[in-house]
Amino acid sequence: AALPQSPAILLALAHAQRGYGDLEPALASYDDVITMVPRNREALLGRAITLSYLERHQEVIETTTRMIELGTWLMGDAYYWRARSRFVLKALVKIEQ
Repeated sequence: AALPQSPAILLALAHAQRGYGDLEPALASYDDVITMVPRNREALLGRAITLSYLERHQEVIETTTRMIELGTWLMGDAYYWRARSRFVLKALVKIEQ
């Protein structure tokens, strides 16, 4: 409360919360950052990883698909976490040759 609302501070808080296993507060912090900066790929990735740990795989797929649509940064991570969630849900996509 002593610090002004800052996406960078909230993002650091979210990472720390996730690191300590406080997953629901971490998710809320990532969502706060995304509300402030909707295209923040690091917050989107943190959200996806946290959702994965919470076993909310459909939401992981939705979040990482959004990241992939935005393009440019953290694409490999986005593809990894989306594929992992599809694997867990047994919802793999068949690639035609």
